[in-house]
Amino acid sequence: MKKNFLLLGISILLLISIVGCGIGEGSLTDGAYAGEGKGYSSTIKVNIAVEGGKISGLQVVEHGESEDFFETAIDEISRDIIGKESTEEIDVVSGATLSSKGIIEAINSALKTIK
Repeated sequence: MKKNFLLLGISILLLISIVGCGIGEGSLTDGAYAGEGKGYSSTIKVNIAVEGGKISGLQVVEHGESEDFFETAIDEISRDIIGKESTEEIDVVSGATLSSKGIIEAINSALKTIK
């Protein structure tokens, strides 16, 4: 039960971030943006590219996570975010849960810098 409330709370916070940033509406300001989030064992730093009002690319600039798990996480998460044009309802990667959350947090951090 507590897990469901926690997941609901996280979903609501992500939705608030996304709505505030205009993601999913094709109305983002084109450019490159940097953000960071807390992974399992390090801070994850990313750059996102916005073209045509949508996220078009994601690059990890720095991390200290375990390579095998992290590579799987970044591949799946970046594909999902670009495909859905949203960070909402993105599944974390099994075995890399905290790294996955850190990647999503870093992307949301970058999106918050868009003016």
